[in-house]
Amino acid sequence: MKPGLYEQIINKEMNHELEQIPADCKYQEKVDSAEASRVLSTYVAELLQRKMDTIYESSGDNALDKQIEYINKVISVIDDESKDQDLVELSGEQLLSIMSKKDERLLLGKKAKDIERPETSMAYSSLFTGAVRETY
Repeated sequence: MKPGLYEQIINKEMNHELEQIPADCKYQEKVDSAEASRVLSTYVAELLQRKMDTIYESSGDNALDKQIEYINKVISVIDDESKDQDLVELSGEQLLSIMSKKDERLLLGKKAKDIERPETSMAYSSLFTGAVRETY
């Protein structure tokens, strides 16, 4: 492993590598119980993202269907009490906006799809670098 600062959950592969490093040359401690849900769920999310990327690379046009199928299997294993309510719809769509039936924009011929959205995701954090090709 490369020297540096880390903030990673230790998996079996990493543990094997760490066993080769002298105790004075490494620092590790238990995950704080208050932070455990965030740390562990972030780790699992990274694993799932890698799996989704692998499915995408090997499946071409059928990737979304296969990704949804895999995620639904994972959801079923994670929480068998959730029944079908948490399973991803096979359409593979995501909700982007909702308007009230009383929204004045409807009177002007606007629809929910016409609502202006930011260029960056609202669900995931983004780093703004001020690069030349970025618009403000």
